Amino acid sequence: MRIFTVALAILVSLSGCAAGRSNSTPTAEDAKKFIDDVNETVLKLALDSSQGYADRPGLRAGFSFPYRPFHLAERRPLDLVELPMAVMDATLAERRYLGLEPRAGLERTLRLLERVADIGGTVAILWHTDRFSREYARGWDRAYADVLEWVAARGGRLVTAADAVAAG
Repeated sequence: MRIFTVALAILVSLSGCAAGRSNSTPTAEDAKKFIDDVNETVLKLALDSSQGYADRPGLRAGFSFPYRPFHLAERRPLDLVELPMAVMDATLAERRYLGLEPRAGLERTLRLLERVADIGGTVAILWHTDRFSREYARGWDRAYADVLEWVAARGGRLVTAADAVAAG
C-alpha cells in the first residue's frame, strides 16, 4: 500500500486586491487594475490550493501531487507551489453545484481519494468552517469526520498544506 496525503483547511484570501470605485460602474481600466492586482498577489504567494473545480470534484490540472505552475509569458515555473484541490464541501452540498446529501457527497469524495491513494498522491480538500456549525452542518460535519477516518484507516497522512508541500 502506498502512502498518500490529504491536506486540510486550505484558504487563500485575495481580499484587498479589488480595484475600482465604490457605487460606480466598473470601467475597463478598473478591470485591468483588478487583474493586475490579483496577478501581483498570486505571484507573491508561496503556496496555493485554489486550482480545482467549483462544479465537480476532481483534479483540474490532472495532477495528484504538488507542482509549480508555469508562467507562460516568462517561460518559467513560478516560485508558487500548487497543491491540487481534489474536493470542496460547497461543490458537494450546494444546489448550484451538485446538491448532494452528505452520504452521497462522502461516497463521491472517497471514490476520488481512492484513486489518489492508489498512486500515493497528495491533494487538498476544502471544508468551510460553517459546515461545522449546528445551524448549517446538516450532516456535512460528520461526512468530514468520516473522510478523515477513512484516510487514517487507509494509512494516509492528514497534514496542513504547508506540511504536505514540505514533505514533497
